[in-house]
Amino acid sequence: MNVTPFTRLDQMPSPLDKSLLEELSEPAHQVLSKLIQNCSPDPATRTATAAALVLTLWQQRADILSEHVPSLILLNAGEAVRDPIDDFIATFTRGGINPEPQSSKDRYGILMDPEKAPNIMAYAAIERRRLGPASKLDSPDEKSANVLEGRYYDAKRVAYGTGTARAYAKAWSDELGFVTDENDVLIARLNEASDRAAFRSDVITNPDRLHNPIGIGRGLLTVRKNVSVSGSFTEDLWDEELVMGIIKLGLPTLFIPHTATEPLAVSNPRGLNVFPTLWRDALVFRARTSLEQPEKDWLKAHTEDIRRRLRLLPGSGSFEFAVLQVLHQLNSVCSLIARQAGNNYTAKVADNVALFVDLRDRAFRGITLGVAALAWHCLGFDLGCPREKAVKVLRDLRTNGPMSRNEIRRKHHLESKQQRDNVLERLAAEDLVRIEGQTVTAATFGEFVTALYSRPGLPEAVDGDDFA
Repeated sequence: MNVTPFTRLDQMPSPLDKSLLEELSEPAHQVLSKLIQNCSPDPATRTATAAALVLTLWQQRADILSEHVPSLILLNAGEAVRDPIDDFIATFTRGGINPEPQSSKDRYGILMDPEKAPNIMAYAAIERRRLGPASKLDSPDEKSANVLEGRYYDAKRVAYGTGTARAYAKAWSDELGFVTDENDVLIARLNEASDRAAFRSDVITNPDRLHNPIGIGRGLLTVRKNVSVSGSFTEDLWDEELVMGIIKLGLPTLFIPHTATEPLAVSNPRGLNVFPTLWRDALVFRARTSLEQPEKDWLKAHTEDIRRRLRLLPGSGSFEFAVLQVLHQLNSVCSLIARQAGNNYTAKVADNVALFVDLRDRAFRGITLGVAALAWHCLGFDLGCPREKAVKVLRDLRTNGPMSRNEIRRKHHLESKQQRDNVLERLAAEDLVRIEGQTVTAATFGEFVTALYSRPGLPEAVDGDDFA
């Protein structure tokens, strides 16, 4: 089953359609609030959806909000083949715009071969650089520069389409770098296996491409691009090698685990479809970094948990810094989103505050549980023994099924019963195994993620809670 589709702008019915007018006239703050609160009867799905929504809106304004924009990796632990939250995000990211090429004609109606269009783009960029800096151009060269730039963007539209989102595998060109929108923003979508393979390859073998994303920008000059990644992984694809590569990369890549199986309930898809366009054109400012400490109990618990886990991750601490930076800017970003959604004559201050709290609380919880999910790879907590030994025990249980305590000790050469019990108890505390008498069973990924959302130490947000 696919997520309820949004209406593309070129497929909208006549303005005389009363239902369309009613949906489009619903205030944005109500549309977003209804989505967050009613998209699923499952509170965990609502949390994951809200977190993904906030991060996606952040990505769409990457040119303004922050120097390093967070990437979104949904961890699909449900039984559905397709990730319903990712299906929703993919459609929401497009905002009613089909990013794929829609025409093979330039602005003058002249046909252009889509296969040759990238070469035309590369030629235009080379010729523009040959002319030199804009400040030193005389009148004829300035006219030539304008023609080349027009030719470049005509070819770009034919070869790559429009919009901020683009399939990861199609977003990079050796000649052009990352192909982005006019504001140098790209949401690189992991839609297909080829996209996930390209992303994986870059993380592990070519991390500099993500560390220093470049491409052709204004004036056909090579500039730094604002590139973020958005997509979904199942447990088999979210393996240790990829996770270690992402941590080593040190960029704000946030994992949002969930077990959703049904398409999200979107009560007003047309109204929701409008908001990305309003948001992209909104006057927003650089996100403020706040070091205020939360005073509410549930936020304190989440803050302490994520800090403790990040400190125990391998590497130089760059990933820890990047994730904490997102949390420090989360208040500001959610406030800007709520303010824009409430920028209408019907919204009251209380409505904006309620939407802000809903967005911030659920996003904070989703991000925290994403870091806790790294425990699936024996990361972010004290194992009581060398990590390699615990990983082998867990891998053996996942591959070969339940084992007795004594069998585990013999097979993995644990020094004593005390060490064996210590390791197993710590794995059980992270919901990675179940211990029933003498028998130890590995949890499935779905069981692990379900348990994450119900941990006593990480309670649900209390309605109305806020930073004091």
